[in-house]
Amino acid sequence: MTSSSLFWKVLLVYAVLNGALVGLFLFIFTNRQQHDLESTTQARLRDAAQFVRAAIEQQLKTGTIDEAARFVRHAGGDSNIRVMLIGRRGPIADSWHTDGHEPLPERPDALFFEQPIRGDVAIPYRIRLEVQQEVIDGTVMEARQSAFLWALGLGVLAVGLTWSFARQMTLPLADLTAGAEAMLQGNYEHRVSVTSEDEIGTLANAFRKLQQELSQRFRQLQESNQRLTAVLSAMEEGVIAIDSDERILMANDAGRQMLEFVTPDVVGRPLLEATRWLAIHEAVSEVVNGAPSVQTEFEAPTLQRRVLELTANHFGGATNPGIVIVLRDVSELRRLENLRREFVANVSHELKTPLSSIKAYAETLRLGALYDSDNNLKFIGRIEEQADRLQELIVDLIHIARVETGRETFEIAEVPVASVVERVRASLADTAASRQISLRIAPPANPLMIKADEDGLYTILSNLVDNALKYTPAGGSVEIRWSPEGKSVVLSVVDTGIGIAPEFQARVFERFYRVDKARSRELGGTGLGLSIVKHLAQAFGGQVGLTSKVGAGSTFSVRLPGA
Repeated sequence: MTSSSLFWKVLLVYAVLNGALVGLFLFIFTNRQQHDLESTTQARLRDAAQFVRAAIEQQLKTGTIDEAARFVRHAGGDSNIRVMLIGRRGPIADSWHTDGHEPLPERPDALFFEQPIRGDVAIPYRIRLEVQQEVIDGTVMEARQSAFLWALGLGVLAVGLTWSFARQMTLPLADLTAGAEAMLQGNYEHRVSVTSEDEIGTLANAFRKLQQELSQRFRQLQESNQRLTAVLSAMEEGVIAIDSDERILMANDAGRQMLEFVTPDVVGRPLLEATRWLAIHEAVSEVVNGAPSVQTEFEAPTLQRRVLELTANHFGGATNPGIVIVLRDVSELRRLENLRREFVANVSHELKTPLSSIKAYAETLRLGALYDSDNNLKFIGRIEEQADRLQELIVDLIHIARVETGRETFEIAEVPVASVVERVRASLADTAASRQISLRIAPPANPLMIKADEDGLYTILSNLVDNALKYTPAGGSVEIRWSPEGKSVVLSVVDTGIGIAPEFQARVFERFYRVDKARSRELGGTGLGLSIVKHLAQAFGGQVGLTSKVGAGSTFSVRLPGA
């Protein structure tokens, strides 16, 4: 409380005012008292002079001037009044000198009253009654001291009352100030304890209502801001807002990651300082120069190739304009579009090849070869081969489409790996023998079970083994292995074939991708086998892998969850 500047200002003002009033009171009181004392003394001197004059006149009628002088010497008594008998040549007798010494002359600074002696006297006499100024000043001083003591007591009382008044007035204001400072710091729970019914109490009630209203609105703003932040953080699109000076007002997490800001704290910084990507600044410049909206697509200059789609629009009013930038990572979309175009082109090509052969053989038969007993059956056999290849391609396309879209129904169960491997070896044993390739299995010490669809597992292994047989020369070998690794089972198909160069290994699981297209078509197949393997493994919660070296063979592995 005592540290309050308002408290000391109020106390000082009232103290100075009280001091001035007390000083003015003392000045008026003492001057008035002195005036009244002088007036009263003058009246006493006048009354006493009349009495002394009458007594002296009576003395002069019956006696001599010496008797009158003797009377004057004893006329003053114990009072402070000096009685003098004055003749033509000066004082004759003085009540202050009863010992007969020569009387002193009149004092000009004394308060006096004179009257002439009337009667049958030949010599003019007069009497003078005076009171010394020291006596009056002493009396006034005593009264002034008494008044000063009273004024001092009243002043102390006034200061105490002022202290109490200033305290009562500044305490509520200090409480209100503390509440306001607490609100500035975000504390809306601070309670103002002012309960008076005066104007300050009315102000306190209004302050409490304002505090409650601000607290409620602040909570609403916080909740709204949290919701907005949560929404912006959850967005895959990057959102950056800048003001008219191109300073960043807001950027969500996706926007920070896409633009790879130099510093994490970019709010308030110029956009040019946060990112120097030319496409961003060109789009912002177009909007600043009056374009209602700008939409563009560019390749981000980052280590990992990314394609970003940018949309820039105005926001806010004329007094507070700004620009909001929305970024979308369309890299995967563009990649899928490229894959779709490649897929359509590959499907068209793959379908066109057998259809062209069928058409050519059919046309040859129609033009006369039908009656050529040496070649007609050969041509019909070729037509059947191409029809089978076409059917195989269509079946694989349907199969991979159903797996990719999740429409393929699987019966996930505990499948014994050994029985499925045996089925695969039995189904491809003739193919391996015809190509003079050794097809072997390497089972683990203990039987293993996996969680998968049995037919799906068979498709995975048969495609891997069939692929290995196609690219392994005569005299080579293909081996099926499986072993436990943690909670998973790893199935591997190891061949001693031609191998795959490192630059092609990342793409061999793509649809219709062939390292050597001419050799692949010569060996047959649809180009979808490895893609089907990858998607089936992923559908079972697993993954595929490849290790290979040109001229030393390849190892295709599938990791699936164990039972």
